[in-house]
Amino acid sequence: MHDVIPTTRGSDGSLLAASLACFADAGVATADAAIDGLGLTLGATGFAVVGVYCVARYAQSVSRQTLAVTALALWVSFLGVAGSHAVGL
Repeated sequence: MHDVIPTTRGSDGSLLAASLACFADAGVATADAAIDGLGLTLGATGFAVVGVYCVARYAQSVSRQTLAVTALALWVSFLGVAGSHAVGL
């Protein structure tokens, strides 16, 4: 009989989706923060903190290879969106 309960490592995509949603909400709130100020800034900071927490939980639940592939895919997509915005400006 084992003393430690084995845990299966698997992708928990809902944590990643929740973190991306929190970061998107934080971005929208900071865009509107110029209008309202402190309240939206504090709300955006809260969303960002929750987003970082969800990413950390996701990183603990997947393998290193999956985490590396996910990080690479997110960076490539970020660079693509940033490049399209730079060309649009």
